[in-house]
Amino acid sequence: MNKIIGYKMKNKIAVFCFFLLASVSFAQQDAQYSQYMFNPLVLNPAYAGSRESISIVALHRNQWIGITGAPKTNTLSVHAPLKNQKLGVGLHLLTDDIGPKSTAGVLGSFAYRIKLKSGKLSFGLRAGIYSYRFKWNEIDYKDPTDIYNSSSQSKKMVSTYDFGMYYYTNSFYIGGAISHLDKDNYTASNGVSGATASLSRHFIGTVGKAFRFSDAVTFKPSMVIKTVKNAPGSVDLNGSFLFSGKFWLGLGVRSNNGLIFNFEINPTRKLRLGYAYDYQMNKLRTVSRGTHELFIGFDLDIIKDKTLSPRYF
Repeated sequence: MNKIIGYKMKNKIAVFCFFLLASVSFAQQDAQYSQYMFNPLVLNPAYAGSRESISIVALHRNQWIGITGAPKTNTLSVHAPLKNQKLGVGLHLLTDDIGPKSTAGVLGSFAYRIKLKSGKLSFGLRAGIYSYRFKWNEIDYKDPTDIYNSSSQSKKMVSTYDFGMYYYTNSFYIGGAISHLDKDNYTASNGVSGATASLSRHFIGTVGKAFRFSDAVTFKPSMVIKTVKNAPGSVDLNGSFLFSGKFWLGLGVRSNNGLIFNFEINPTRKLRLGYAYDYQMNKLRTVSRGTHELFIGFDLDIIKDKTLSPRYF
């Protein structure tokens, strides 16, 4: 198996339906991340501004190494509080490629925060545009003369609106978000036939807690739950240890998938570097060498020097 399932297609109906309906209507459409705990803005717009600095994170994810057409994701997230400390704003750029389908997105977030007991409760809204490109010429056919074999490409832009809530203290957080509230739809065609699909609403719930055992050791368990209509839910459980305020080492488990090993180093108070490796424990391990994810983050205290050292979330 040297092609991602569905990428090397033999059925003319599947050409139009697999990546639209299997990966769009009947599965989680949003990109997956293993280091969600180090960049929660990609999951919840209410996180915007919560680091009390201008926070910048760039991430690259190369999924299922060894399988042609497997997902590749790149993201750039920027967020910060405004001068009015109750408000936060964010910007999220992404590209996500899987087989002959490419996605690019531009999303802006706005958060309103209020003090609640020892923490803050944030309400977030996000709006953006996704651009989809379907490269029919990259599909392999058993019969090259098939009438559905096309060298064309098609594009479509759709809107998305998301809502989230996020409560956090210095050592605890819990949040929930719903994406694609408008459920915008699109049709992709290669000039011979086509298929229509819609963005399904996704629910994402997160929770995490930092337990400081000593000045040298802190333990942080976290969890993310994802659900979407017509697809099985997904649960990620992670436990990370912070040593001397500089090094994070963690191990995670993803339901029906495998293990996640993650590592983060904070060379300075303002710089973060991270890496995660996903090890498949399902049938994919026979054809894939796992998944690699890299990120780099900066916290710039331009607005006000309130960044905690270390930051747990």
